Amino acid sequence: MQRTLLRFVVGVLASILVLGSTQHASAHERRTVLNGRYQFVVGFLNEPAVSGEVNSVDLRVSDLTQATPAADGGDATGAP
Repeated sequence: MQRTLLRFVVGVLASILVLGSTQHASAHERRTVLNGRYQFVVGFLNEPAVSGEVNSVDLRVSDLTQATPAADGGDATGAP
């Protein structure tokens, strides 16, 4: 009885550690370049990218010196 309970507890703890340690991968990466003047956002158009399926690159370039505040309170560059 005690061994069964111990195995159950160890199994539950191991499951929690495995599931709790996964990190969400960022679909798009942001980089600010040229002393903060431009921001590049790059990623795949269709996420997740699957081998053998048609996909494309999603590239957005924002001039941060011309950015205006977003009306909805979001990112002023228009990037997600």
